[in-house]
Amino acid sequence: MPELFETKIRCVDLAEVRKRLIDAGGSLDTFVDQRDTYFQVSVGWLKLRISVDTAQLVAYHRHQGPDRSCTYITIDVTDPDLCRNVFGVLLGVRVDVVKTREKWKLDSTIVHLDEVAGLGAFVELETAVVPGMQADIAHRQHRQSLALETEPDIPTSYADLLLDLSH
Repeated sequence: MPELFETKIRCVDLAEVRKRLIDAGGSLDTFVDQRDTYFQVSVGWLKLRISVDTAQLVAYHRHQGPDRSCTYITIDVTDPDLCRNVFGVLLGVRVDVVKTREKWKLDSTIVHLDEVAGLGAFVELETAVVPGMQADIAHRQHRQSLALETEPDIPTSYADLLLDLSH
């Protein structure tokens, strides 16, 4: 399964991060509205991600540690309504996360600028683990180039953050 290093940070000023991305040589890849439906599972995470023209089922597991790594697998879905209904009945729905996402490319790192309904603005960095590359070092360097190295990591998902608000 593919693996990546990931960091999530609450952001006060997405415009400033956007400027730093441009200064660092980043390029805007996509701008999209997404709905992630998280299902009840006993191990890891399972979500259905729906955007305007695509839908994917994403299963993943986050590893603990200072540099959070994640293994995952994705499956393209042609009928997202049916998929949501089937998995909702079989597993139960934990929560829906609705967000607007800007996806930027910065060398080997994907940077998401997210506006999450009910939570606010966040920056996510994802650096793919590739043989022969020190992904953890590249990940930290990009975080530093965006002046985010002193900002605290958020070790949980948007789903957990939303569920914490409801309790």
